[in-house]
Amino acid sequence: MVILGTIVGIILLFAGGVGLTITFINYDVVSLPWIEGLLTYGVFALLGLAVIALLLMMPHDD
Repeated sequence: MVILGTIVGIILLFAGGVGLTITFINYDVVSLPWIEGLLTYGVFALLGLAVIALLLMMPHDD
């Protein structure tokens, strides 16, 4: 479960980062597609960070 969560978190973080980069490159600042891109891909990146952070804070039984 931890490995699956880590993989999902990394995928979300990577997809959000790539989407934010593409949004900044292709759209004018403060246009509607720019704002929508920031909200969409920013949420992906934030969810990825949250999943990874929560997995790091969980107690691990060896």
